[in-house]
Amino acid sequence: MNEWTRDALRSLGLLSGAGMTLAVTTGLGYWVGHKAGVRWDFEPWGTTAGVLLGLAVGFLQIWDIYRRFLSR
Repeated sequence: MNEWTRDALRSLGLLSGAGMTLAVTTGLGYWVGHKAGVRWDFEPWGTTAGVLLGLAVGFLQIWDIYRRFLSR
């Protein structure tokens, strides 16, 4: 495998993780927020807060992935 192909595959792997990162953090935020909302009886605000927090964490992770991609 030549160097160009290796770099292309490395970049593809790095950037393809961005979508999965956003999906996982949002899903985890939903789950934790929903469980907290049900437990402490402030549903649907728990789910809303969990989803928003998950999205925020996901976007921060994507920003970090993007910065690492540009620094290569």
